[in-house]
Amino acid sequence: PKPIQEEKDECPICLDDIPLDAAEFNRFTCCGKGLHKHCSKQLDQVKSKNIREYCPLCRSKIPASPEEAIKQVQKWVKKKKAWAQFTLGNKYHNGSDGVKKDAKRAFVLYTLAAEQGYANAQYVLGVMYRDGIGTKRDIKRALELFTLAAEQGLAKAQYSLACIYANGAVVEQSLTTARQWVTKAAAQGHEQAIAQLKQLDEMEGKSTSSTP
Repeated sequence: PKPIQEEKDECPICLDDIPLDAAEFNRFTCCGKGLHKHCSKQLDQVKSKNIREYCPLCRSKIPASPEEAIKQVQKWVKKKKAWAQFTLGNKYHNGSDGVKKDAKRAFVLYTLAAEQGYANAQYVLGVMYRDGIGTKRDIKRALELFTLAAEQGLAKAQYSLACIYANGAVVEQSLTTARQWVTKAAAQGHEQAIAQLKQLDEMEGKSTSSTP
């Protein structure tokens, strides 16, 4: 599936690009637009209720409760929006905001979003296949999904992909390929990737000081 473009939104407050990783920003359930977490804090501190309590993009009233937010998300799920499928999938996966934990339901929602090319869903679905959560364990399928998300630039998918190649579980072990992916993740500040890069240096008999 081709990557969907809705992940390339600009933050309405600072106008900088919204990160690819859904865990790094807040999303308005009224319109699906993203907002940096630090910009979200600024919005919460605004004295005017007319500004603070309404979406800065679509001007809808911001939900007063998690239940209201979920109702808004469900409307977008019916419209087959990948971000909404992923968001509701998270609620079922974690059992949060009044939603009963249901790994199988989360798996279905993540699959719908992943099939649309949504990197965050591809990654989480890969984790579920890797760990056998809500579905039968399938490392090969996890590898495929991590690759799709990694190719879009999602750091945690790049790191997970590097681990598979470093361990050589379902693919021929390749420290070269592992290094390529973990370097990309480390360049984005992924802490585990930075640590793994040091381990790869040790495995290859190199030191970090000699790495270009």
